[in-house]
Amino acid sequence: MRKKKRRKEGAGSERENSAVVVRHLPPVSRSLLEGEQYRYKFIEFLKEYGAHGVYAWYDKNDNLRYVGKAIDFGVRLEQHLKNQKKSKSWERMSLYGLSTNLDPREVESLILQIANPPGNKRGGKLKGSLQKKLKQFLKNELLSELTRAIASPKQKSGIKKVDKRLTTGKLKQLTQSNIARILNLSQGRVSQLISEDKKTWKALREHVETSGLRDKILHEIDLKSVKLKHKE
Repeated sequence: MRKKKRRKEGAGSERENSAVVVRHLPPVSRSLLEGEQYRYKFIEFLKEYGAHGVYAWYDKNDNLRYVGKAIDFGVRLEQHLKNQKKSKSWERMSLYGLSTNLDPREVESLILQIANPPGNKRGGKLKGSLQKKLKQFLKNELLSELTRAIASPKQKSGIKKVDKRLTTGKLKQLTQSNIARILNLSQGRVSQLISEDKKTWKALREHVETSGLRDKILHEIDLKSVKLKHKE
């Protein structure tokens, strides 16, 4: 029986290490902090389970008002209670202890980006924004459409008659950054595919075919040819 119990405890600890939230306290009433005796007892309880994490405040209608991060819940709550204005702006509070593998600042930022609580003056900042890449993508797409729109009938007919085979020579007309953008890959990944067969670029050509983006690649090559002829 002891062996079974040990296995269960080991499995539990593994689950805890892999979990995002390792412990939590459902919303509790602010009245718990109104009496000095209960307040200190509650803070003492939080310090005993002082895992870092995030906390949330709710108003009397259970609307989310504020989200914060804490290295130690008990210490953080004491800091808030010293601020009379903030301590009276909520009716209930919930706590979420996070795994030590997670940064409470990033979790807090994620919640702020999604929920935008009125009590938080600043929104969360997250890494890896795709906004600039989206703008560049749309700009390139618009440029491609405009280039085709202003091309002369002769140039357009040349584009229509282009050979639809994707050869190594055609691919080499594009920069690796352009290929990466169209295939939605990193430039490093494109270089890796090329290096597998530097002579024929077979791995890259096969990736283009399986991704279903061959026509888009050929279209980009056609547009580049039109631009070059236009300059001439």
